[in-house]
Amino acid sequence: MIKHLLFLLILINSAIVFVRASQADFDERYWERYAEIQMPMESRLPPLGGIALESWYFDGARSSSNFSDIRILNENKEEIPYQISTRSPETYREEIPVRILNLSRTKKNESYFMGILEKTPVLYNTIDILTEEHNFYRQVKVFGSMDGLNWNLIRGDAVIFDYSQEGNLRHTTITFNDSNYRQLGILIINDDRPHLKIKGLKVFHIRTDTAQEAVISSQISRIEDDKKNKQSILIVGISSAYPADKISLSTSDRNFQRKVEVFVKNNRNEWIKWHEDIIFNFDTERVKDSKLSITFPEISANDIKIIIHNYDSPALKSPEIAISGYKKVVIFKTDVKQRYYFFWGNPLAKPPHYDISELVAKHGINTIPLFNVGVQKKNPEFSGHRERLPFTERYKYLLYGTVILLIAGLIALQYKVLKKA
Repeated sequence: MIKHLLFLLILINSAIVFVRASQADFDERYWERYAEIQMPMESRLPPLGGIALESWYFDGARSSSNFSDIRILNENKEEIPYQISTRSPETYREEIPVRILNLSRTKKNESYFMGILEKTPVLYNTIDILTEEHNFYRQVKVFGSMDGLNWNLIRGDAVIFDYSQEGNLRHTTITFNDSNYRQLGILIINDDRPHLKIKGLKVFHIRTDTAQEAVISSQISRIEDDKKNKQSILIVGISSAYPADKISLSTSDRNFQRKVEVFVKNNRNEWIKWHEDIIFNFDTERVKDSKLSITFPEISANDIKIIIHNYDSPALKSPEIAISGYKKVVIFKTDVKQRYYFFWGNPLAKPPHYDISELVAKHGINTIPLFNVGVQKKNPEFSGHRERLPFTERYKYLLYGTVILLIAGLIALQYKVLKKA
């Protein structure tokens, strides 16, 4: 009896081990694409190197892959630990103390006030006009002076606005080139509209490091004009698994402002709101100010729905959309002089678990050298899409039958023993 039980347990355990073995991580037969990494010719390599991930590597891949199939191998087909990092820009934001003086109204019904910087010299490039007013549109001119007598125009074509009745469209920030004037003069042109009440002013120095962006393959698949809800609905199909964080819109229209909502699908295939922002474009003889891009938390999606709220304005003419994301870098260990290969193209692969974060942290991401990737090639060892499925998927009925027979045999053996007893 005990011998029979042990025999059955061994068979079951062998089946489980075989299934697990069939689901082992890297097997060259299951990866469709590869390319050789072009390493430098120097005799010694740095401890870390990297390659830039291009969005077109992942054209046709579903969003769920999320780089889980990336592998770096050496010439001995050994996996090399890596870490994926984003070369996104770092933004430095410093608020400059300022006090306002001479808040007044000119003879032309303009709102005017001065801002005195409390520490000098200092650079700044952004101001935020504080007002509790709603439903307004004003042109703004910004002047600078060192002595309060001689004034220079910093920017004369900016605009601020608020349309609270139309979905809280509000913009009160003005940007310009770096300046270091000790005094600022803010002139708000009201024309024949009421005097705009000002509560204060904030001054900032904002610096954003440059970072390369990857254009992600996308196309507007459907445009709907929802006249009942006064909306334009754009369905955008994305043919790459590369994560996106920016949408840029272009249109032949001028002098508009709109609220924009971005939706993605959750695990239940339902649209959920991911982000909202405003876009605008003013182009007149007096005003030239625009914001036609919105950034949002990074997401890898197969489809994106964009809702443009038109309110009582006509729909934008022939809108075009461009989707992009900050470039990703694969950082890997390069401490041995040998050939290295970049493999990808297995959507069923599970993400590997390497731990080189401490090593990467010791080096600034911008100081790690980037190597070029050679021509991508089709892996000659690739056995086909069906063959890379796990054994349990390809022969699941055979496996089910084997397990059922083993269980039936065990039950029969137990019944035989109980009958004898």
